[in-house]
Amino acid sequence: MLQPGLEKARINAKALVANDCFHPSAAGHAVLARTLWNNMMQPPASKASSIEAGQWCPSPDTTLV
Repeated sequence: MLQPGLEKARINAKALVANDCFHPSAAGHAVLARTLWNNMMQPPASKASSIEAGQWCPSPDTTLV
């Protein structure tokens, strides 16, 4: 299943890109990881398509999709 968390993302922060201006920096990797995690915690019908602040925490009923 596609995780659409970056579908509408526009990354325009120099702190999120490494010195080569292509690869993510450590901070950029953290944003990407949190976005993927949040998408996996959201039900298929209501997945976010842009970067969201904060982190979703699983509940006992959560199923990874």
